[in-house]
Amino acid sequence: MRSIRNAFSRTLLGLDDKIGNPAWTDGCDVIGSAYERVIPGRDRRRLGQFFTPIDLGRVMARWVLEGKPSQILDPGCGSGSLLIAAAHEEMGETRLVGLDVDPLAVEMAVANVRLRRLEGVEFRTADFLLDEIPGAPDGIICNPPYTRHQELSARQKEAIYGGFRKRLGIDFSQLSSLHALFLIRAIEISSPGARLAFITPSHWLDKIYAVPIKEYVLAHAHVETIVGIPAAESVFEHAVTTATITFITKGAKTKDTRLIQSSSGRGLDVHRAITNRDVGQHVRLSSNKKWSRIPVSLSTGPRLGDLAKVRRGVATGCNEFFVLSEGLRKELGIARCSVVACLPSPKQLHSELVTQESLSALPSSTRRWLLNPQKIRREGPLAEYLDHGLDTYGLLDRRLVKDRVSAKRKWHQVNPNVRSPIVATYINRGPNARFVRNQVGAVVLNNWLAIEPRPGVDVEALFEVLNHPTVLKSLRQHAREYGNDMWKLEPSELSDIRLPTGSILIPDTLNIKQ
Repeated sequence: MRSIRNAFSRTLLGLDDKIGNPAWTDGCDVIGSAYERVIPGRDRRRLGQFFTPIDLGRVMARWVLEGKPSQILDPGCGSGSLLIAAAHEEMGETRLVGLDVDPLAVEMAVANVRLRRLEGVEFRTADFLLDEIPGAPDGIICNPPYTRHQELSARQKEAIYGGFRKRLGIDFSQLSSLHALFLIRAIEISSPGARLAFITPSHWLDKIYAVPIKEYVLAHAHVETIVGIPAAESVFEHAVTTATITFITKGAKTKDTRLIQSSSGRGLDVHRAITNRDVGQHVRLSSNKKWSRIPVSLSTGPRLGDLAKVRRGVATGCNEFFVLSEGLRKELGIARCSVVACLPSPKQLHSELVTQESLSALPSSTRRWLLNPQKIRREGPLAEYLDHGLDTYGLLDRRLVKDRVSAKRKWHQVNPNVRSPIVATYINRGPNARFVRNQVGAVVLNNWLAIEPRPGVDVEALFEVLNHPTVLKSLRQHAREYGNDMWKLEPSELSDIRLPTGSILIPDTLNIKQ
């Protein structure tokens, strides 16, 4: 990895071109694109490096420049595309400064600016979250690193979160991704009235960990506009995530925020959306509500959580080992008494009704048996398969297996007790999730959500109302969006959906207010 980075660095030094070459003037970040193709994805993900298309950068830059800033700071400049976008606009006397923790990123940015013959742009290596930032910029444009908290060491977390605690007196959740923390730091160090334009993944806008982050933002700034990019579009090459552009003014008086869903991820369409005052809806943001979109679900009627318990299915720790197909079970010679039926993957289950007949009709290659041995002989097919699992998959080193051992259970003793009569797909693509009637009582694995009706609630009636068009339409409004039109519902989010009033008989014993 180091040799690849060194070779890339040497290549940057040797780059030269003639003025006006379209490779450097047509809006393409050639250097950033080359870097994303040369450097392995796992190494870029560690630093959260996914570069911004210049056409979107120009939309962000125009909005920031409308405030006539004396300095625009990009605190995670990467290959410099955002400041290059700003340099193509009418800047006046605005000074452009880029920071990045990665020295190679700074080298890329310097080369990008040099090859475009742009002036008034400077870059330096710095850690935005930890280093002192001289001055107080009155404009910030940023595509912060998409680094998840799991990529940070305990030492890094202590330095970052301890710094916020010392400076702001706030304990932010250590589940926070770096891009949300960059926003806090940007508001902290910028001058009153500063304009901030951030392009980030959408999911932080809806996360529970973001509540104190939102509280800080609302207390110190006004969120002018939030623009969502369609989930089906991949704004960042090589990154499966949805994108949102947030426009913020520090210290402005609190008022409504405009939520816009752009028709595409093209800079021209985003620009048209934000400049057309008739586009979007005005809402009052709250720290404990989702910011990514306006809910369209029912405002009255019982919550699903009032009528049923919703939870994730069983997590085995290694489905490849613990979940068998009928063909593999027969090939290994494992008896039926050592397995229990479980629901196949949603991709392999095409019916909305699971019966014994439909399970038996599945192809022999479909995984549908959960390993559940009651007695284990020292020798035989089952003993051999368990030994195979230990040797091949290193099961005793896996967290969930370790947890079972710590709980004084056998390492292979997966809990088979989640057998809810209704299940919902956990991860989805397209407009709707699916509800499936589990008539056979098959074990629900964690690629499903288990819906367990409370005593007295009619299962068939509940299943019917969950498939009501209004309910199906509302599901995605509660979900967390990801890239490539993918979204998922956590148990708490599915529990919060409301069901049409009068569509289901509610037992008096539940005493639910509608």
